[in-house]
Amino acid sequence: MIAIDLSGHGKSDRLPGPPSITGYAAEVAALTEHLDIGAHILAGHSMGGAVVMSHLLQSATRRPNGLVLVDTAATLDLSRILPGLLKEAIDDRLGSISLEDNPDAATIRRHEAQVFARNPGVMQRDLAACSGFDISDRLGELMMPSFVLVGENDDVVSPQVASELAKSLPRADIAVVKGAHHVPMLEATPLFNQLLRKFADWLERELS
Repeated sequence: MIAIDLSGHGKSDRLPGPPSITGYAAEVAALTEHLDIGAHILAGHSMGGAVVMSHLLQSATRRPNGLVLVDTAATLDLSRILPGLLKEAIDDRLGSISLEDNPDAATIRRHEAQVFARNPGVMQRDLAACSGFDISDRLGELMMPSFVLVGENDDVVSPQVASELAKSLPRADIAVVKGAHHVPMLEATPLFNQLLRKFADWLERELS
C-alpha cells in the first residue's frame, strides 16, 4: 500500500500559489511515474476521491486496474458539503461519533485534530480547492471498474449523492457502510476492510 501526502499535508511542503484539485492530481501522476507503479488499484476518500478522478481525466499514462471512491462526489461545491462538515465536526467533538471499539482509529482522529489545530490553513486550502471541482459531465470517461463506498450516516456526502455518482460511472458498484459517518475506514474498520477486500479479490479474478 502506498499513501501519498499531498503538498501542504503531512510532511510534504506546501507549494506556492492557490491549491486546486487538478494541481493535487498532477502530484498523483508524478508519484505514479516516479515510482514506476504497475498494476494497481487507486483509492481516494472525500477530497482525495476528487483528486484521483481528476488525475484519471487528465493525461494519466498509468491507468489503474480499479478505482475505489470513498464518501466523495462528482462535485464538491461548498454550499453542499460545508454544513455536513460542520455537523460531523461538532458530533465528533461531542462524542456522538464513537471510535471506542477501534483504539488505533481514535489515535488517528486525535492526531488529525492536533494537526488541524496547529495549522488551520490546511482545511482552508482544501475547501478552496474543492469549491471549484465539478466533473459531473465527464464521469462517463472513467471506464475502469469502480467501487463506491459511503457511510450510512454521512452528513457530508450522503448515500443518495454517492448512489448518483455510482449510477453515472460506466462500471461501478456501491456499498453503504452501516453505522459509519464520513470516515468509514476509521468508524467501521472491519466492515470497510471486508468490502474493500471483496472488491480487490473480484478484480483479481476478473483480470486473471
